[in-house]
Amino acid sequence: MGFVNQHNLSNLSDGDLVRLEARLRSEFQHRGLTRTSSDLMGEIAEYAAHRVYGGQLLSPGNPSADIQDSDGHRIQVKSRTLDPTVKRHFSFGSWDFDVAVCLRFDRATNKLQWARKYELDELKGLWSKHPRGYRLTTGRAKQHGRDVTAKFEAVLAQMDSTTSPHLTPSPVLA
Repeated sequence: MGFVNQHNLSNLSDGDLVRLEARLRSEFQHRGLTRTSSDLMGEIAEYAAHRVYGGQLLSPGNPSADIQDSDGHRIQVKSRTLDPTVKRHFSFGSWDFDVAVCLRFDRATNKLQWARKYELDELKGLWSKHPRGYRLTTGRAKQHGRDVTAKFEAVLAQMDSTTSPHLTPSPVLA
């Protein structure tokens, strides 16, 4: 948090903030922390899950799973970044996976609030049907599954002391 604490972002213009966000997203991709330009914390959740469970990241946009672990289990990673008082849901389009991991982050800080792991059979008993698939409310998600918060906190804490190598050259910054 050194850089963040040393720089007052309120002095930046709105345009500078927008450009900074674009440069940050680009740098995340160059370091391999994210693979697409979709939701940042969703990408970070997949990155952390890959570090926790190992195995192979599946192609981005795979509708059924994000990771295949060394035992061949297909893991679906879901995340929500919300105000601590807000309740929403995790959406599942199919049941073509073996294990799901749901992570909830605080919107104001991006700090992990909790992480839970579910076997598919348990998850099927918790969902509600929706026209586009299945939903698991964040409240039910937090009450069930196995708590894996500490494992994810350990991986995420390493990010404060790690500078990932660039997987591709960084663009020239003006």
